[in-house]
Amino acid sequence: MAAQIEIRRAAPEDAPAIASLLYEAFVEFKPLYTDGGFSATTLDAAQILVRMHEGPAWLAMRSDIALGTVAALVKAQSAYIRGMAVLPSARASGVGSALLRHVEDWAASQGCSRLFLSTTPFLSAAIRLYEKFGFQRTGEGPHELAGTPLFTMEKNSSAKSPSRPAEVVKSLPPHPSHVTHLSAQFSLQLKPSAIRTNNQGQNRRRAYVPGPVASNERKRSNPHNDATRSPYRCLANVVVA
Repeated sequence: MAAQIEIRRAAPEDAPAIASLLYEAFVEFKPLYTDGGFSATTLDAAQILVRMHEGPAWLAMRSDIALGTVAALVKAQSAYIRGMAVLPSARASGVGSALLRHVEDWAASQGCSRLFLSTTPFLSAAIRLYEKFGFQRTGEGPHELAGTPLFTMEKNSSAKSPSRPAEVVKSLPPHPSHVTHLSAQFSLQLKPSAIRTNNQGQNRRRAYVPGPVASNERKRSNPHNDATRSPYRCLANVVVA
């Protein structure tokens, strides 16, 4: 039986991991973004820390591996959903749905009567997920992000979401036994370059493992990577839910 999904609040020490998730989530769509739109979508660790001061972010975990992330912000009586990403290997496994349900529960606890988000027209898989949860397109702006087209989707609290699966999804607080132990090794001023990605899918039950980064990993074109040699590998390869 597969381990259940656990949703936990992200801590500041998780910022580099979230930045890596966001980059890998959207890099395949980079040709469809303007340079400014892509940069505004794939935030670095310092920018994510600023977001965490504005509102909460969460990680979806399974067997101590970060499978996805989402963040939210209260605006008036509405909850603004942003920064959602899910590992390709976790697609169609309920991770995206679990994250959205968690945000909905949080929004209700904040007294929000409406949820909304902005997305681009080429993120079709994400759009289908939002529509499944009752989100509908509106004419509300913004209509572009640094030249990249956007549209808004919204959902009133009275709209129904898909039934919860029989498998229970746990909600956990931040815990140092997960990815938060990275703070002992990395300065939060570092870009996500301090976290390396294993595209071969090896040792996937270990989110962060000590050891040198393989030479083929250092050759990846991820602009967040630099010459810093990290004592950790991040087994992350993500795409939007």
